[in-house]
Amino acid sequence: MLGNWTFTDTDDEVARELDSFLPERIFDAHAHIYRVDYLNSGLESPNVLVDGPADITVDLWRERIENQVGKGRLLGGLFFGAPVTPVMDVQRSNDFVVEQLKGSQTSKGLMIVTPESLPETVAGYFDNSAIVGFKPYHVFSPETPTNQSSISGFLPEWAWEMADDRRLVIMLHIVRDRAISDPGNQSYIRQMCTKYPSAKLVLAHAARGFYSPNTIKGIASLRGLENVWFDTSSICEAGPYNAILREFGPRKLLWGTDFPISEMRGKAITVGTGFTWLGPDTLNWEAALQGGAPTLIGLESLRAVKESAESFGLSSLDVQDIFYNNALELLNG
Repeated sequence: MLGNWTFTDTDDEVARELDSFLPERIFDAHAHIYRVDYLNSGLESPNVLVDGPADITVDLWRERIENQVGKGRLLGGLFFGAPVTPVMDVQRSNDFVVEQLKGSQTSKGLMIVTPESLPETVAGYFDNSAIVGFKPYHVFSPETPTNQSSISGFLPEWAWEMADDRRLVIMLHIVRDRAISDPGNQSYIRQMCTKYPSAKLVLAHAARGFYSPNTIKGIASLRGLENVWFDTSSICEAGPYNAILREFGPRKLLWGTDFPISEMRGKAITVGTGFTWLGPDTLNWEAALQGGAPTLIGLESLRAVKESAESFGLSSLDVQDIFYNNALELLNG
C-alpha cells in the first residue's frame, strides 16, 4: 500500500515538473514540529502525525521538504507544535519548539495558547527573539463540539492584547462548517483586527478553504483589513487562492507546507457541500485511481498554487513574494 512518509518516483516526477516555477528563496510559513509522546493523541496508523519518527524536528522538516522543493531553497520556517487533542502536553510542546530554534538566524516559532494558559507564563517566551506569536486551536475550546466553536472560545482576548502591544503573529485555524463564510467568524475577525491593529493575523489554510466555496464566497467580508494574511498550507485546489489574490493581491499570501501533513499521500478536495481528505486511511488507491499514482499533499498544494499564479499572470517577483518576501515582511515588520 502506498502510504505516508514515503517519496516515490511519482513524487519525484511531480516535483521536477514544479521546479521551474519555484523561486530560489523559500520560507515555509506554516510547519509543525513536535515530539509524538507529547501529543497524548491516541492516534493509530495510518495517520501522518504518528506514522513518522518519534521526534518531528527542524532537521527532519528540511530533509523532507527539500524532497519536494529542491535542495538549497529553504531559508527558514515558522514553526509551532501540533495541537491534536486537549490533553496534549502544551508546555513541553512549546518548550520543544524553543529548543529546536536555538541558534537559528532565520526561523521563528509560535507558542500554542489555550483558554487555560497563564498570560504571565506565555509572556515569558517572548523574551526569546525567535518566538513571535501564538498558535490557538479549537480542540481547547470549552464549547462542544469544538469544531463548531466560536473563535473567542479558544483564543483568549489577552492574546490579542499582547499581540497588539508587541506586534506578534496569531496563526488562526478557524472552524465551523462555513469557515470564513460564517457570519460569526466574519464579525469576530473584523472586530478584533480593528480593535488590535498591530496584531498580525494569519488565517491558516487560505482561511480554512478546504471546502473551496467558503473562501470564495466569504473572503470579501475581510476587505480593507490591513493586518490579515493567509497561508497556503494543505489547500490542494486553486479556488481559495484565486479568491485571495482577487481580493488582496499577492502580497498577503504566504506559502506554507503544514509539515508533516505535507508528507501525507493524498489530497484535500471539495465534494458536494463539504470536503474530504483522500489518503491511506480513507481510500484504496489501487481500486479507486484510474491510472497513474497518488502524490503527496505538499506537492498537490504546490500544484494548486502554481495553477492559481499562472491563471492570474503573476510575475516571478509576485511568486517570490508569496514564497519568501511576504513572510519576512510579516515576521520582521
